[in-house]
Amino acid sequence: MNLIVTGKVKTGKTTWCTKYSQWLLQRKFTVGGILCPEARSNDIRIGYNIVDVQTNQSVPFARVSSEADSPGESVGNYLISYEGLEFANRAIEKALENRCDMVFIDEVGHLELAGKGTIESVRTAYRKAPNTTIVVRKSLLGRFFNQKSGMLISMSLANGLAIIPEDSKGVKAGDKVRVMMLD
Repeated sequence: MNLIVTGKVKTGKTTWCTKYSQWLLQRKFTVGGILCPEARSNDIRIGYNIVDVQTNQSVPFARVSSEADSPGESVGNYLISYEGLEFANRAIEKALENRCDMVFIDEVGHLELAGKGTIESVRTAYRKAPNTTIVVRKSLLGRFFNQKSGMLISMSLANGLAIIPEDSKGVKAGDKVRVMMLD
């Protein structure tokens, strides 16, 4: 099964994936890949960290430009750390090597849609993993399906789309979300 989780910014996509990965672990499935929770300082979002789902190890991934302290790719107001990208790619590759039952990829964003970032690892995961859950922000979903970097072919393998309601203030454990099956 290949599942796409989509919704607006701050609607609980990462939270939903975190809860889903915990649910799978409780049922003895193996999980891997990456999740990208917010990084906050003094209650202000300063960016995002990247978390290896298998090890729970975390490194800085994206920081607002004023908070960035390592080299990276500039995307909007953020600087995406090269170290964070390497960490993310390794985590996805490790999940594939370990033959995880579910590989999480949070998220495919502007960098990947430009053919950079984790796009090659994402493509490999879609080809090799038995199950994937990938996060794509709602504002990028059209570009995600229409872009010509090879993902469109991979996306034809997706058979489910989890939709976080637009008016959602977040998703909690046990909340229901709409899932549109694509086959």
